[in-house]
Amino acid sequence: MVGFANLKEEFDKLGVKIVAASVDDIEKAKEVADEVNFPVAFGVTHEIADSLGAWWEDRRQIIQPSEFIIKPDGSSILGSSYSDGPLGRIDAGDVIKIVNFYESQKNNLVCCISMRTHNAAPEIRRGVSLLQPS
Repeated sequence: MVGFANLKEEFDKLGVKIVAASVDDIEKAKEVADEVNFPVAFGVTHEIADSLGAWWEDRRQIIQPSEFIIKPDGSSILGSSYSDGPLGRIDAGDVIKIVNFYESQKNNLVCCISMRTHNAAPEIRRGVSLLQPS
């Protein structure tokens, strides 16, 4: 997530929104939100994870890293990544390259990212609260 925070100005110039989400309670999610410069949702349930297409792990009741690059209107997912560990996640620099490619094709994007127990997409606004960056 720090990689996305470090490139936030570049994402802003491209009109890309970054949102993360967590199954954690507000206190734990606040710790994460304090380290980044974009909103962090908290209190994601299994039902919300399923509606997003996120990878829910029943044993620990968490969202495994599930990352999405979607159009702002939610009409389609342009890229996604699922991981059960620290490897294989979407790199922030690569997302900028993908956005630039689609922008050259006249598509507008929103970027939604995740972290170890977090996930995000526009639908996340239903049933969870967002911590805005300070």
